[in-house]
Amino acid sequence: MPATWKKVIVSGSIAELSSVNIDTTLRVSGSIGVSAAAGGTIVNQIGSTRATTFLTGSFSGSHYGDFTGSFTGSHFGSANLQGQFTGSFSGSANLNGSFTGSFSGSIASMPPLTQGVGIVPFTYSGSAAATVAVSGAVALTTNLLPKWTGAGFSNSNITDNGTLVTIGAGATSGVTVSAGGINVTGNSIFNQNLVITGDLTVAGTASFQNTENVLIADKFLLMASGSNSLTDGGFIIATSTAPGGASGSAFFIEAASTGNFGRWAVAYNVHASSSAVAADEYMVTSKINAANPSNATPPTWGSTTNGVGNMWVNSTTSDIFIWA
Repeated sequence: MPATWKKVIVSGSIAELSSVNIDTTLRVSGSIGVSAAAGGTIVNQIGSTRATTFLTGSFSGSHYGDFTGSFTGSHFGSANLQGQFTGSFSGSANLNGSFTGSFSGSIASMPPLTQGVGIVPFTYSGSAAATVAVSGAVALTTNLLPKWTGAGFSNSNITDNGTLVTIGAGATSGVTVSAGGINVTGNSIFNQNLVITGDLTVAGTASFQNTENVLIADKFLLMASGSNSLTDGGFIIATSTAPGGASGSAFFIEAASTGNFGRWAVAYNVHASSSAVAADEYMVTSKINAANPSNATPPTWGSTTNGVGNMWVNSTTSDIFIWA
C-alpha cells in the first residue's frame, strides 16, 4: 500500500472513518450522527433522549417516538404516526394513514365514528369497546312485524307466528290494498259487516244464513238462470226448521203442465233443497178480451189439459167464462 497522510485522532479532534467495527459496546457522551457524505447533513442520529434521536430508512425492532412511512412491528409510547401501520400499539398517538392490528390507549386524531338515523347514540374513543344498537330494537316483540317510525323501529299491529298472520285491534282503520287485489286460496271468515262497492261475482254456490229482511232494489228477479228449458222454480216460505233442513209452502211455476210456459202452482212441505215439486193446487189467471173466447185459444198457463179453472172475461159484456 503506498504511503499517504493519515489523520491522527487526539482529544478534541473530529474523527472521519470509513468504517468502525465494535465487538461489544460503543459509548458516547453525546449523539451518534450519520450523514450521506463526510461533513454532510446528518440524516440519522441516535441520541440519549427522544428529542435527539431520529432515523430514516428501514428499521427493525421496538420503536418509541414519531414515525413516518410503512411500519410493521410493535410501538409503545406517544407518537405521531403517518403512513401504513401494522402491528400492535400501546399508548397515545396521532395516526394519519391506515392501521392494521391491535392497540390499547387513545388515538387523538382518529376520524370520528358517529351514528346515523336508526342507530342508538354512542361514543367511540378508539380504545374502549362500544356497542352499536338499532334504535327501538330492545322494545321489539317476538313475532310482531317491525315498522319504521322515521327515527327507529317499533312494533306494528301485524303478528306472524309462522302459521298465522294476524292484524291486531290497534289497526282501527282496517287494511287498504291500493292495487293488485287480494287472492285468498283458503276459506275466509268475516266476523263483521262487509261492504262491496263494486260487483260481486259468485262462481260457486251463494248461501245466505240468518237473514231477517232482504231489500232488493231491482224491479225484476231472474231465477233458474242456469236453465235452458222450462223447469220448476219459485220461492219457499219456511214453516219448519227440522234437523233435516228447512221446508215450507212454495209458490212456483210447475213445468209438468202442458204448454210452453207451465202453470203457477202452490205446494206445502217443500224442502229447501228441492229441485222439482208436485203441485197441490193451481193459481187461477184471467184472460181479458173484448170478445168471447174461442176453444182454439186455450189458457196461456196450463194450456188445453192443465189450464182448468182459468178464466176468460169479456170486457164488453162482462161475461165470465171458465176453462173446464
